Amino acid sequence: MGRVKSSWPAEDPDWLIAADWLCSLFVLVTIGIAGRMIIGHMRNQVYPSLQRSYCIIICVPAISALNAWLGLFFPHLERFFEVAVNAYDTLSIIAFFHILVDFAGGATALTQSLKARNAALEILPFPCMCFYTKNHEAQMARWKASMYQVIAQPFWALLYAILVEFDRADKYYLSGVIHSIMFIHLTVAMLVCLAMFLDCRNDELKGVGYELKFCALKLIVFVGTVSKMVVAWYFPEEGSQTVYGFSARERSVRMLCRFRLIQMVTFMIGFTFIFGDDDPAIQRGLQNRASGAHTQDSESLMPIEGEALTAATADEFEASDRKQSTSCCG
Repeated sequence: MGRVKSSWPAEDPDWLIAADWLCSLFVLVTIGIAGRMIIGHMRNQVYPSLQRSYCIIICVPAISALNAWLGLFFPHLERFFEVAVNAYDTLSIIAFFHILVDFAGGATALTQSLKARNAALEILPFPCMCFYTKNHEAQMARWKASMYQVIAQPFWALLYAILVEFDRADKYYLSGVIHSIMFIHLTVAMLVCLAMFLDCRNDELKGVGYELKFCALKLIVFVGTVSKMVVAWYFPEEGSQTVYGFSARERSVRMLCRFRLIQMVTFMIGFTFIFGDDDPAIQRGLQNRASGAHTQDSESLMPIEGEALTAATADEFEASDRKQSTSCCG
């Protein structure tokens, strides 16, 4: 029997059609809550760069719910929808890194603060010399480079989806290798955030609410992984027999999508208490930025090359420029 493209074949029972309509309601509720939170941040812009990162993370459950809803109706394209989820998860991880940096007043302010208190020069939270740098400017540059390497994760997911679609068969060794590489990218990025928090939890990042925000992001990934394991065990994909017009794999994919939609509504409700526009961390981050107003604006977050200019050196250049302009006018 050929592959069925529609999610509602003629032999689909009424209760499954009702479940699909209910899942459609779930995705609308999730997107509605996310939209309301984003509008709240736009109306109460206190720290725009920090709140922009908040809005990116707020959309994580909504994007996951939308892709799960599409997978419910087009289960044969589930791997490509998973690529979109991986891509946005990557963006949310980078946004979380920006939250930490912006909360501390920006990349330059954070670097100068670490230098002023002679903080540890470690890149990752391991007592190994290969994870240490020579100065805090190089430490910040390594943190950024180690964080941005996670951008490669969705490209691996896309490669896997193309290879499987071209070959029309899942190969366990191929899946294992590619997903292990993706896991390494993700782990390195998370370890960078952990290293920053361990170095700054009592100083620059005090009051950011790292534990709650970090666990909220990781819990989405953890629950999704557990759901895949449960569905794979309870709805095995072996065999070519179809159920209600769907292959065994498509049936398991649709069941997983239903679980994910219910989970995303729950996570979205939880996000309203963690990433809302009334989060005290926004005001605290604004105070940190105001105290380091002489530093470079944090929104660029470009990698630092060589020795960064100190505030004193920057003032000297500015005074020199004023003197030269005065002499020219005279």
